[in-house]
Amino acid sequence: MSLHGAGGDGGVECYWTLTNGAEHGWQAKYWTNQADVSKAQLDKSVNAALNQHPKLTKYTIAIPTDPTGPTGGRGKSLLEKISDPKGWLKGWQKMATDRGMNVVFEIEWETNIVTRLNRLDSSGTQRRYWFDVDILAQQWWEDRMQEAVAAARPRYTPELNVDVPAAQSIAALCSDNEWWQIVLDQVDEVSKAADQLRYADKEVLAADLGAARTAAFTITDALNAWHASRTAAGLDDLAQALYAASAVVRAQVALEVEAMDGKHENWDSESWRQWQREYMVRFPAAAVDALRELGERLLGATELLISPVGKLAGTQAALMTGPAGIGKTYLAIDAVARRLAKGRPSLVMHGRWFKNHDPLADLRDLLQMPSDLTGEETIALLDECARTAGTPVLLVIDALNDTRPRSLWRDNLDRLITVVSRYSHVRLLLTARTHYVAQVLPPGVTLPRFEHTGFEGVEFEAVSEYAAFYGLEAPTSPPIHGEFDNPLYLRLVCEALQANSRLSLDQANMGLDELAKMVLNNANIIISDRVDASPSDRVVHRAMHALAAAIADEGGEPLTRAKAQAVLETIWSDVSAEKSLLDALIAQGLIEEDVIPDGSPYGADIIAITFERIGHHLIVSDALAGVTDAAGIRDQLAGRLGQLIGRDETIDVGILEATSVVVSERLGLELTEFESEIGNVDAIAAAVIAGTGWRSVTSITDKTGDIIVRALTRKATFDAGLTMLFRLAARPGHPLNAEFLHRFLNRWNMGARDRFLSGWLHITYGTSGAVDRLIRWAREKPIHQVGKDTTRLWITALLWTTSATDRRVREPATVAAARLLTRHPGEVAGLLERFSVVNDEWVVERALEVAYSALLANGSGTDWAAAAEVVWTSFFASPADLTANVAVRDAARCILDAAKDRASLPEGVTVAQFRPPYASAWPLEWPTEGEIAQYKSPDYPKLVLSTTQDDFYRYKLEYDLKDRPGINVPAAARWVVAEVIRLGYRAEWHASFDGYVLGKYGGGRGKPGP
Repeated sequence: MSLHGAGGDGGVECYWTLTNGAEHGWQAKYWTNQADVSKAQLDKSVNAALNQHPKLTKYTIAIPTDPTGPTGGRGKSLLEKISDPKGWLKGWQKMATDRGMNVVFEIEWETNIVTRLNRLDSSGTQRRYWFDVDILAQQWWEDRMQEAVAAARPRYTPELNVDVPAAQSIAALCSDNEWWQIVLDQVDEVSKAADQLRYADKEVLAADLGAARTAAFTITDALNAWHASRTAAGLDDLAQALYAASAVVRAQVALEVEAMDGKHENWDSESWRQWQREYMVRFPAAAVDALRELGERLLGATELLISPVGKLAGTQAALMTGPAGIGKTYLAIDAVARRLAKGRPSLVMHGRWFKNHDPLADLRDLLQMPSDLTGEETIALLDECARTAGTPVLLVIDALNDTRPRSLWRDNLDRLITVVSRYSHVRLLLTARTHYVAQVLPPGVTLPRFEHTGFEGVEFEAVSEYAAFYGLEAPTSPPIHGEFDNPLYLRLVCEALQANSRLSLDQANMGLDELAKMVLNNANIIISDRVDASPSDRVVHRAMHALAAAIADEGGEPLTRAKAQAVLETIWSDVSAEKSLLDALIAQGLIEEDVIPDGSPYGADIIAITFERIGHHLIVSDALAGVTDAAGIRDQLAGRLGQLIGRDETIDVGILEATSVVVSERLGLELTEFESEIGNVDAIAAAVIAGTGWRSVTSITDKTGDIIVRALTRKATFDAGLTMLFRLAARPGHPLNAEFLHRFLNRWNMGARDRFLSGWLHITYGTSGAVDRLIRWAREKPIHQVGKDTTRLWITALLWTTSATDRRVREPATVAAARLLTRHPGEVAGLLERFSVVNDEWVVERALEVAYSALLANGSGTDWAAAAEVVWTSFFASPADLTANVAVRDAARCILDAAKDRASLPEGVTVAQFRPPYASAWPLEWPTEGEIAQYKSPDYPKLVLSTTQDDFYRYKLEYDLKDRPGINVPAAARWVVAEVIRLGYRAEWHASFDGYVLGKYGGGRGKPGP
């Protein structure tokens, strides 16, 4: 069948092949006046059809006009020309007979064509779609999109595009190719796991690996089948296959485990596997491990696909929820815009546009459809468009909670969903704030649902995109605050910075007091214009402080809408829809309207300040407005502010944190001065730590640093304290940046520092915490705007993380530091001077290697000369003080050798002065067996065994030291034990972590890699 009239159709527009091989063909001619009907053209088409389709038995010609019969006038009518004994029809039959064919010729005239179409299109939808040029033309879709965009500003800005995780759910609902690629990726995952089973054939004891492979293949077949059908039935088949296959694999795992238990003792541990791999060169647990891996892949596929997201691909209607300001409207419009750009029909309607008791009628009118269409016919038209496009049409109704009254949806949504379900090519996406779901969903109606989490996981991309749009410099290092994963907060901050000519997002790390004022100042200009107030009246500032005070009077609880309106009436009395101050504050995002349970079926509407941190800041600021000294603070803590904070276990940590910020910024005091009034030392320390990131730089004092350092000695506040120091590390000019961190870490001996730092770096790996972000941003993100000061501080923090025993931290941190330093090789000398005296030679070695890498990549002659001067002075100028650490000596020598090649050595220095051989203290004093006997204890996990008998001894010490004169290898091994103790290893500090590592990863060579 030729849809688009490309020509050369072989005499037929379309044809059917019957079960017996015969063909029925149709030809269409666009003649709307019988006078235009041409025998020559018809003959040409018939001749072509008979030549191209020798099995043709029926040929129908469609002509959209009705012929006249005999009129008695001059000449023959069209019907006579065709049907007379010697007419056109006889000629066509002869053409068929001459070819040995028996063909029935028929003509479908206008009346018959219309009758057929009416039968197929009882609603008239297809006629409207195909023949009404004003319905669903390309411009129509673009116009509807622009209307939605205009109504969504400032919440939506087309120029801002950030990919967020929830977009995957919309792709699944719409059955878009992006979703089906994810499904195909699961085919690869399962196939790879099944392939691994063949490597266990020689080791398997009892399991039927063939049965497991067959089970895996049923899953890949089911995945491919679902990808082909894209139906709910296909997903059901996949679900059954996954459950069945998982059961097969679990059964085979159980059989193999039972057999392994019978043959081996204590086999199911990493240390046992390491022993078999590294010493026996066998893999007896290979079958169990491969089966478990396959089971995990099947579980992963189940969790991804047989899940709320996966089920979206087989449904027609879904609900997206999320808190206020998280970006639901933005994502909805962005999804529509992206689909339209790919030729996929899509629409978005705002909930506040719906006011009729019949949402379908509202939908028709909002879409500017002809008034003679019913609401259902509107849906049918969208369905017809989707059929033509070959992809579902997406209809979004955003923010159901904005509709007034909300009962409109509770009373009518089920009918809308029912109508949509009749049209298989329509997808309906509804969005609502999480707490309003009960108010908008009809009782008994359940919809597939997914949550929008804002910019979580894509914070860097979001910050960079917003900075570019608002003409700001993107942060040059990871932001201190986590609030940048909230789209509304990010927008308000960017707008405020732009309006105040602060041209860098790094400046968003100003004090909270200043930031709040900037946000309110900018909002005051926008809202004053909306409600026709004078900006000098500062209605926004007065309103926000009044609402904060009212919330404080309620004990920190939100206000009812009526009470909030009453509070604002004294500031702005106009409550009309166009000039309501309350609605303007909601629209700007400063406050949010929500719902809370109150015993009624649908809860009560309440008003709260959108960003809790700003709300707490305003509450505390008002409470301390007239306070000028510590005594005044104590009075407030004994009164209203103290009631808001609470005591001991009932402390409101948000209010307490805000208090720590306000008292420090306004009065230069620390919260620790009020321990007797507050009562919870850990809560106070936690509040100071959390508030530090929101304080102005001038409010940070030595006492602030002392509080954080003391917090590191307490279990309850250790993680928060160290996290904050690494968050602040790359901030030039901040008193607690990496300069402070370096001084703090460098004052410990290596053993004492490793006591807390190595374990923390291991435990926080992969948590997207402060260190993860420092490493990831430096390795993966654009760094061309990172300045010299930031580079120096950032690398200082990264080099300290190379002290980690976990190579998943150490290696990426080294690469990240080298990448940063390559941008500013002039900083090499200063960093080497700083780290050459660090009492951890592992860190010193990494500092030298990072420096060498950066210089090789981008160092100038001046850079090489400065670095060579530091290396010469620090390592080689005094031969008696040269470290015995071979790795450090070699890394330092490499810099001097390269400097020599560039004629950049210090004056008077020759290669003989820094190249081997080197003098060392000799002979060493070899410890006796008795002197290390005390370390052959569980208090020193594997220390003596590893050093005197195990791999380190056999493959390192024994291999490197054998046949060397004057060296007894067992004595050398005992010396290593003693050296570990000399360097600071203490059982009470380090044994628990070493025991944990041995238990989790085994005592062999294998450890997790980066």
